[in-house]
Amino acid sequence: MPEFPGVFVEEAPAGARPIEGVGTSTAAFVGAAPSGPVGAPLKVHSFAEYEAQFGALAVEMPLGYAVQHFFLNGGHEAWIARIVPAGSTLTDADLSSPALETQQRGLWLLERAANFNILCIPPLSRTTDVGRATWDAAIAYATRRRAMVIIDPPASWAAAPTQ
Repeated sequence: MPEFPGVFVEEAPAGARPIEGVGTSTAAFVGAAPSGPVGAPLKVHSFAEYEAQFGALAVEMPLGYAVQHFFLNGGHEAWIARIVPAGSTLTDADLSSPALETQQRGLWLLERAANFNILCIPPLSRTTDVGRATWDAAIAYATRRRAMVIIDPPASWAAAPTQ
């Protein structure tokens, strides 16, 4: 805008601000990890932060690989609910036994997490799928939390079936 002698132009803010973009996908992961907190889920913003808190990738624990892929594919923040198995390996009972709900353990550890809209439970191990009872509990829980559930295909699928 041109200025003339004796004329001063000052722009006043309109009061309205443009709408800022916000993240649309915060994931929650539930599974076993080599180390890290177990009493409450922890939010991480990168795979490096996950490794610092929960340890490096472990072949027998698919959780780390799922979190790594989430961040490699553009994810920005994830809640990690580390479950310590009752035995030597993670089982459906460690995740979804009805007794765990009142104790806020297993899947219900996520009650201590703020909002998320994607719930991911990786396979229990490289060769052991998550069972139907856990998926039913996860779907019911995600429905209450207004989230969607991501399910891995069965380990027995070596390749996509042909029609």
